[in-house]
Amino acid sequence: MPRIEKDNKTRVVYLLAETFVMMLGVP
Repeated sequence: MPRIEKDNKTRVVYLLAETFVMMLGVP
């Protein structure tokens, strides 16, 4: 079931990106 693995990886990448944006957005 590579689809589930791909979804999990995409979710992790998305979460990391959001955290990065939030950290960078902090004034």
